[in-house]
Amino acid sequence: MWRHDDQAATLRRWFRREPPAMHSLYAAGRDWARMTERFMARLVAVGGRALLADEATGSVTLPEARGAGRPADLLLVLQTQSPRQRFDLTLRQGWGYLNLKAAAVALPLLDKTQRERLFAAFEHHARRYDVVVLFGGGASVADASWWLTSTPRHWLLAEVSGSGWRAALERARELVHLGVDRITLLADGADLREAARFLAHLQRAIVRQTSLPVWQAAPLALLDTLWPAEGVAA
Repeated sequence: MWRHDDQAATLRRWFRREPPAMHSLYAAGRDWARMTERFMARLVAVGGRALLADEATGSVTLPEARGAGRPADLLLVLQTQSPRQRFDLTLRQGWGYLNLKAAAVALPLLDKTQRERLFAAFEHHARRYDVVVLFGGGASVADASWWLTSTPRHWLLAEVSGSGWRAALERARELVHLGVDRITLLADGADLREAARFLAHLQRAIVRQTSLPVWQAAPLALLDTLWPAEGVAA
């Protein structure tokens, strides 16, 4: 079995090779699926071609949350004869989606040959994009794999609501336990001034209650003010 420390070191080295730029995204709020779609649409506008690689085990896939079927998982590449088979979906908003849920769970249990084949398939998909976002879904990330936590930059997207506030605090607590050492905080709300006030209070609450540093914060509509994202989040 591949030890977790080996897995972490390998993925961290791999994710710090650019391009593409590697990020992690955690959504907090009842309307997490729509929020995530809005984030990706904004990201395409400011960062170029973007892929959402969904490794969330605590929630359904994003297409399922929006009423579609469950996409094929990248783990199936181990059962195919073609290493170039496409698993990513191109969505109408101009970004791609890749289901990594089963692959993330299975990764520590695979032998060296299987891991290398899975890595090669992921890299084959990722290099088509300028930005790759590993997605933690809309529920708990307490059991997240090293795929999600090994990226250089981490974004916490909170819905401007009571449920968004509570979920954001819970995600922040989980991220501390997972070893994430700082985040960039975004708020998704219709009114920019309300979103800015929400952010200011939420940032103070996260730092006070979890000791997780918030590197930068902005309403989602102003994502371009945080981009390019070099140094935005570790």
